[in-house]
Amino acid sequence: MPVGGDAAGIAVNELTGMVYVTNFDAKSVSVISALTNKVVATIPVGSQPAGVAVDPLTNTVYVANSRSSRHTVVVLSGQTNRAVARIHVRSDPLSVAVDPLTDMIYVIGSNPHPTSQGTMSAVSGRTSRVLATIPMGTGPGSVAVDPLTNTIYFTSNLGSTVSAVGGRTNKVLATVPTGRAPSDVAVNPLTDTIYVANSGDGTILLISGHGDTPLATISTGNAGSFPIAVAVNPLTNTTYVANLSTVVSVLH
Repeated sequence: MPVGGDAAGIAVNELTGMVYVTNFDAKSVSVISALTNKVVATIPVGSQPAGVAVDPLTNTVYVANSRSSRHTVVVLSGQTNRAVARIHVRSDPLSVAVDPLTDMIYVIGSNPHPTSQGTMSAVSGRTSRVLATIPMGTGPGSVAVDPLTNTIYFTSNLGSTVSAVGGRTNKVLATVPTGRAPSDVAVNPLTDTIYVANSGDGTILLISGHGDTPLATISTGNAGSFPIAVAVNPLTNTTYVANLSTVVSVLH
């Protein structure tokens, strides 16, 4: 399916069967019907949209504009396919995740200088207001939520760590060393397991959410595989890893 220029992020609303793709160069979001596999709307959002996440319970879409002058996250209505709000965060938003059980949105941002400290913004989905800003390591990567434990996990790419944040307190609970240059993180809430893709050494780190302790390190092939993204199907307990070497690794 052709979309706008340089597709950068993707998210799915399982309840409506709609797919949202950010078009980095075209400054827009393509809305795709999973029923027909056709683009049903193209929504202008602003400068270089990257990360995107969906709250299926409110049918709301959150888009991180990575190079917006005012560091904005655009809020889209899944019902009307229109922008309904803009959330201003402290640094350039790159990645976004949603906790549908608490109606909270978590935005990872970086500063223009690659070695500067990034931030994670905790945003109320009800009011579109930033409730807390949490400092994080250099070279921030990605963010994921475990809604069953109300815990948020984010990676620090240059710091080679993953941190756990309590959703109730917005405080860092633990920071765990990872492999080199972690690029993405995903959670299986049914097993309380966190998966970290380490793009620098071709591995996936498994962490237990109970105690935030490492469980295993799995190679995706070799150090040149560069695992860049990871996703989990909690119902089958299967993990999918996208590698820059043009292969997808499947973990059971």
